[in-house]
Amino acid sequence: MMTSTSSPMFDKFYNTLDEKQKKIYKKVKVERLRIFLEGMILGLLLATVLVVSLNGVANENSRVCLFVFVTLIVNAFYYHLAPKSTYMVKHLDKEEQRVAWLEIYKTMKYKKIAGMLMGILGYFLLAMVSIKRGNK
Repeated sequence: MMTSTSSPMFDKFYNTLDEKQKKIYKKVKVERLRIFLEGMILGLLLATVLVVSLNGVANENSRVCLFVFVTLIVNAFYYHLAPKSTYMVKHLDKEEQRVAWLEIYKTMKYKKIAGMLMGILGYFLLAMVSIKRGNK
């Protein structure tokens, strides 16, 4: 998920763009980062309110799991549902550009899925260790 946008894949795409498209691309990147950060802040706030309200009702592992779940779900929904001013694909007029953009899209989609699965696995392992320590 945290792949640098200066990786060869992004450089290859960026180098196919003309000056007008480069300005649009920079605008799209800034807008998407803003939307992501707004969603993350909203998710963190909602998760914090929920977890604090459950203090004493749910155990610590449950509250941690709920905090992570709510933060990520709110962030994902906010990002996908927030209106966007434009989409980069609308501004690509050469086959070479569309192919390079599709490579980025597919790679990032798989990285997002892999990151989510690793997060779920990581939390599961952490919870199992915590539960085993608590039972001793």
